[in-house]
Amino acid sequence: MNEEMTKREIAEFIADVDLRRNFLYKAKVKSIDENGDEEEREIVRVITPNVVQAKLLNERHKRCIVPKARQHGITTAVCVWVILDGCLFNDHYKASIIAHREADALKIFASKIIFPYEQIPKFLKDAGFVPSVVRQTTALLELSNGSIITADTMVRSDTLQICLVSELAKMYMQFPHKAEEVKTGAIPATEQGQIFIESTMEGRYGLMPDLCNEALIAQREGRKLTKKDFKFFFFPWFDAPEYSMDEDYVISTRMRDYFESLYKEHGIELTEGQKKWYTAEEKIQGDKMKQEYPSTYEEAIEVTSDAYYYQRILNEIRQAGQVAKVPININLPTYTAWDLGYGDSTAIWIVQIQGIFVRVVGYVENSGEGLAWYVNWLKVFQEKYKITFEHNFLPHDVEVHELSTGISRKIKLEKLGVKCTVLPRLPIDDGVELVRELLPTCYFDAEACELGLKMLDGYSKNVSPDGLISLTPRHDKTSHGADSFRYLATGLKKYGSNVSGRSTRAEIEARSKYYSR
Repeated sequence: MNEEMTKREIAEFIADVDLRRNFLYKAKVKSIDENGDEEEREIVRVITPNVVQAKLLNERHKRCIVPKARQHGITTAVCVWVILDGCLFNDHYKASIIAHREADALKIFASKIIFPYEQIPKFLKDAGFVPSVVRQTTALLELSNGSIITADTMVRSDTLQICLVSELAKMYMQFPHKAEEVKTGAIPATEQGQIFIESTMEGRYGLMPDLCNEALIAQREGRKLTKKDFKFFFFPWFDAPEYSMDEDYVISTRMRDYFESLYKEHGIELTEGQKKWYTAEEKIQGDKMKQEYPSTYEEAIEVTSDAYYYQRILNEIRQAGQVAKVPININLPTYTAWDLGYGDSTAIWIVQIQGIFVRVVGYVENSGEGLAWYVNWLKVFQEKYKITFEHNFLPHDVEVHELSTGISRKIKLEKLGVKCTVLPRLPIDDGVELVRELLPTCYFDAEACELGLKMLDGYSKNVSPDGLISLTPRHDKTSHGADSFRYLATGLKKYGSNVSGRSTRAEIEARSKYYSR
């Protein structure tokens, strides 16, 4: 495209979306040397959609959720070919880029909105084919056609045609209130427009995996999506054709086994060049490989932040088949463990002990209800399965007398027919360690404990806005389920359970074979 073109040719070019995608926009990209490797220096050149970007652009829905792998260019695709292009060639469009930190939002805005706009040939702006700038700041671009693009950490009471939410999983971990505003603000703001949510994953808990899981279920069921539904896009590392090696490289037996499992379990067939590239990169990335270059969505969510207390162990027991169907046995000793919330949630776990196994067969959590509600729920559970409770483990503060009545909740529960086993006060760190010892011995009923497992997955330490992990637990909606499980571990340890100590992998595999019979 050049100034020698006639006005008619320019108008035809501008009207063609595919031509604009392939020839109008420039960006800074890494230089490629004569061997095909990236150099450190950057050059400015015309950018065109790669395989992954083209798939997203061509198959997008009104709402798109993208758990991403490294360097596929999802942010670039949405910013340049959806937000910038949409606002340039549609009057009075409003678009917003939202990131977990202001610095990240401004960086995306500068490199993927302002820079590509500034590279558009001046003669197109002078001739009116591309709107000019009316107002520009580090976080706002207002165009002469009335369209506006902003960058921020949240959307405030606006109606948007396009919105990009970047790194939602990190936002949920570091700024949970901002992530909540994505749900209550950004998503409703684009009711009539398009929203793209993309992020590397930080484990199984939070708004990002919740939205992904709902969208993935709809995809697997083949449901027709409504405007309220998110469309699930997952782009594994091997979708990028450049992730391949021609050079000789030894692929270890461990990696051969991994590639074989991808084929057997997921139908993923890789070329020798892809296998060599992955093997070489895995030596560099180590345990970050599945986070940066996941082969499946399941791999992406298995990666967990150090802020989470139990996710790694929970991932291990899932892989060992310890989250499945666990029948209730009327002949086994049964226990409950309670966390009593003041004015908020109360959570109760139900377990049975079988030798060295802990069969976790029930979980209930609710809020806004009195003690009688939970006692009645447990009575129904007992009658249904013909079981009795050996111990009902409760924290030490159950004996504290309430100011309003002068009666402790222990007395209230005993009047309702619950025999309380009151646990001694134990430092949280000691209780957490008991849980870590107990979890590998547990078999969870997947259906009955779905909510409880989610609470254990999400239980985490406080994380600062700078991403620093503290030594103290975050008090949020996961705390009640996690605290009641901590009381369970404490109670089983104190009252003579033979369930103690972390299981070896051989023991876990033996249990898996036992339960599969």
